[in-house]
Order: sequence, then structure tokens, then C-alpha cells
Amino acid sequence: MSNKKTAMVGTPCQILAATKINRYEEKTGGSPIDVKIGLFCMENFSYQYLKRYLKSRDIELFEVKEFRIEKGQFVAYLIDGNVFRIPIAETEPFTRKNCHICTDYTSDVSDISVGSVGSPKYHSTVIVRSQKGKQIIDACIAEGYIEAEAISRKGQDLLEKIANQKISKNTRIYKKREAIGRPVLSKRQISEEEFYDECGKCQFDNLQNDVISVGSCVLCGACEYVCPIDAIQINNRKPVSVKRM
Repeated sequence: MSNKKTAMVGTPCQILAATKINRYEEKTGGSPIDVKIGLFCMENFSYQYLKRYLKSRDIELFEVKEFRIEKGQFVAYLIDGNVFRIPIAETEPFTRKNCHICTDYTSDVSDISVGSVGSPKYHSTVIVRSQKGKQIIDACIAEGYIEAEAISRKGQDLLEKIANQKISKNTRIYKKREAIGRPVLSKRQISEEEFYDECGKCQFDNLQNDVISVGSCVLCGACEYVCPIDAIQINNRKPVSVKRM
């Protein structure tokens, strides 16, 4: 692997995948990712289903300049200046189902977490989570790249409220799933021994049955990246098994 280092920006699930790749580098080969900047994320959206939904509203994806979540609404700013808005509750048809078992709103294992919740308009809330992250933010402030002040009590309360809502809601969902079917691969604490034992037994069939088929794949690409025999590829937005001759 190259000695070149890089930074990544990602959602909580992507940040978790990158963390595991480097945490267990003796098994995965590691990665050049040295700094992880995580985004606040309640849920994400399926590209295909979002495209189909917008088309039903006479909007093509190429006509959209920017998507935003604002004040409980999903907002699409169009290139022609028009704005399309719907309540978040109406995004269910194109929300990724794997997001319903994620309990991480603020990218807990990143070096720096960033989002808009808790800060005034045109500002970002930043959570520094590691010494490396602190050094980066301190340097940016010292060089005048950013201005910073403590989050307000009201802003912090709002952030904690939303983060806890995601934990409570999605914990109920994955426990309900577990009660009627196979265990859900959710974020949980297990020993190193258990982790290595589970990973050592996994084949593509396990990935297919426990992740892909039940809608838990987040398209982080970690399976393709770490597979020691290059037997997995991301094809048509999902991992597939590749037969090597």
C-alpha cells in the first residue's frame, strides 16, 4: 500500500467502514485514509428510487442544482430557480431501508463531525473527536480559515435531542426485525475474539444473506476493498460475487 495519506468525508456508516479497515489492517491490508470527517446523518436516499420519485413529479435529476434538508423538509433547488419541497415524512418511498437500523447520527468514530443542526443558518456545528481532529481545527482557526465559537445551550440540546431520537427510533426497528427474523447487523460492542471469529467464518453467502438481501448494504465499498482474492465487485450499486478463472 502507498505511503500517501488522504482524508475522507462520509456518512456515519462510511466512516465506520473506513475505521474498521484501518483498525484491523493486519487482516484487511489497511488503507491510506488518515483523517475522517463525518457528516451528521439521519438517513440517506436510494439513487434509483429518488430518480423515479422525482420523475413522477416531472423533475429530472440533471435539473437539480442542490438537495438540502431544511426545517423538517426535503428540498430540491432546481437550476431554473424553482424549489421543490416535501415533508421529510413523505421521503419514505426513496429512503434507503438500511438507514432504519443505523443508530449513529453524528459519526461517532470520525476525527471531526460536521453538520448544520445546532448552528445558525450558513454556519456549521463541528464536533472534534480526536487529537488529530483537534490539531486540524486549531490550525484552521489560527490561520484564519475558519471562525469558531462555542455552540449555544439551545443548539446543543437540539443536537442531542435529534441524535437520541435516531437511537431510540432505530433501536426499536432493528429489535422488531430481530424478533421476527434473522439477527440485524447493527452497531454493537463485541470482544476482539468474537469479531475475529465472526470475520474468519464469513464468505460471500454471509454477505448476501445478512447484509445485501435484507437491505443493510450501505455501499461503503469496504467488502470490495478488503477482499483478499478480489472476489467481490460493486456492480449496479450492490456487491456481487466475481468468479475468477
